[in-house]
Amino acid sequence: MDKQRHIAIYIRVSSVEQARSKEGSLASQQQRCNEYLEYKYRDSTAILYKDEGLSAKNTNRPGYQRLVTNMRVGLVSVVCCTELSRISRSVLDFHGFLQICQEHQVDFVSLREQFDTSTAHGKLMLGVFAAFAQFEREQISERTAANMRARARRGLYNGGKIYGYRPRPGQKGYLDIDRAEATVINLIFDQYLQIGSYCLVANWLNRAGYRTREYVTKTGRLKPAAKWNKNSVLQILKNLMYIGKRRISTGEVVQGTWESIVSEEKFDAVQGLIARNERIRGNAVAHTNRHEYLFGGLVRCVHCNVFLESGAGTGRNRVYFYYRHPTRTRLPGCPCRDWPAGELENLLCNRLLTLFDDSELLEMVCDEFSQFAIEKKRDIDARIASLTNQIDLVSREAAGLVQKIHLLCDEDVREFISPRLEEMRQRREELVRQKQVLEAELFEITRKIITPDEIRQSFTRMRPDFWYMDDVRQKLFIGEIVQKVEMYEDRMIIWIWEVEPLRDGSRVYLSGDPVKDTKRTNRIKSHRRILPFPMILER
Repeated sequence: MDKQRHIAIYIRVSSVEQARSKEGSLASQQQRCNEYLEYKYRDSTAILYKDEGLSAKNTNRPGYQRLVTNMRVGLVSVVCCTELSRISRSVLDFHGFLQICQEHQVDFVSLREQFDTSTAHGKLMLGVFAAFAQFEREQISERTAANMRARARRGLYNGGKIYGYRPRPGQKGYLDIDRAEATVINLIFDQYLQIGSYCLVANWLNRAGYRTREYVTKTGRLKPAAKWNKNSVLQILKNLMYIGKRRISTGEVVQGTWESIVSEEKFDAVQGLIARNERIRGNAVAHTNRHEYLFGGLVRCVHCNVFLESGAGTGRNRVYFYYRHPTRTRLPGCPCRDWPAGELENLLCNRLLTLFDDSELLEMVCDEFSQFAIEKKRDIDARIASLTNQIDLVSREAAGLVQKIHLLCDEDVREFISPRLEEMRQRREELVRQKQVLEAELFEITRKIITPDEIRQSFTRMRPDFWYMDDVRQKLFIGEIVQKVEMYEDRMIIWIWEVEPLRDGSRVYLSGDPVKDTKRTNRIKSHRRILPFPMILER
């Protein structure tokens, strides 16, 4: 044997758990190979090549690559391993390894299969066993994938690290909430609803001292906690896990076995805001698109006493939209800058929607509508009672005439009584018809009137529903609520209209639909008055 060539021992494990087992550990593999080589090659020294925590599905392994390199330069005479699957589980890769062995006159020994490449029979059996090794790996992969899909449909978690949750000890697929991290999750959702930018949310988290979770990698290395970035924040904001659900491979959303951290209302509001921001991302779109200025004609610079106008500018094949001072109207020393349209609209819309969290306003609206319902019902009841009395009077008068018919002659009945009875019959039918109309109106107003519970539900849904509107509807909605926005050096004030309920027949309306009913909208606007409290937006 050439003294410059050495015997190589190759050992490998796929996971930390396998390394800890008695039979599959690296130490056990090395011991078995050393015992065999000591018996067959007494005076030779073996060099160890190993890969820990790496699969044999490919050859991207440092120890394996170092072994192959030494084989090609003629430094290896024999390669010894405990079983074929340590070298590779791919037929193609294994045959490539055997070809290298043949080209550089390297013998290959596998202890479990007891194969020797110096014979034709050994080469044949090695190829067969390599094929079976690949077949086993693919079978395991298919069974694992099918099992994971079945577990996912049952709502179980299939593994991986998820910020805000920890695996439940002793119960695979179940998660428990990490209370400290859950607090950060809710802060991320709340801050995004206020700021409207996941980049700014990441900056806020870092300034506040929050960091991601530290964890141990598969190789046993400690991954320290890091600063937040926009991608990690966006992944959290879009993750259904935080409302106790998950999306499986078929696209179906299933209920998970873990508790939710964020309410569905808050999650829906965030998804709506993300969708809207994606439509106006960076406030830059192609020339062929146009921007719907949601607060057009409403934003006023107090220092210059002018309303900001809509404007656009181009740069590098992109169009930028913004609110600006009209030409030559900015006074010297004006502290109010021009605003990118998307940035200003996100700030104002998020602040505006807090109006629907105002319990005092909710109670005021509920009281107003309840009072209207009482007054309307009382009016209809009085009119129905009046008609009922009139019907009774006509009925009694007709009954009295009928009782006197036998005292009169036939000519008097035909000339006086019959026309009067016919008149009274028609009068009674008309009164009954009017009563039926009022009763139907009372039924309709009872059925259609907005109840306090419906108002509360509308307030709850208003925030998420707003972000799912298109730009035109959002602008109409804002126009029904906002009178103006005043810009100061250090703050902005949103002046809100208070819309009184419109007593329009059988239904009460909170707002009109300017697209469908211009007249009714004008009537509603006539009832507006400025709220005594403006909403101040600090800058």
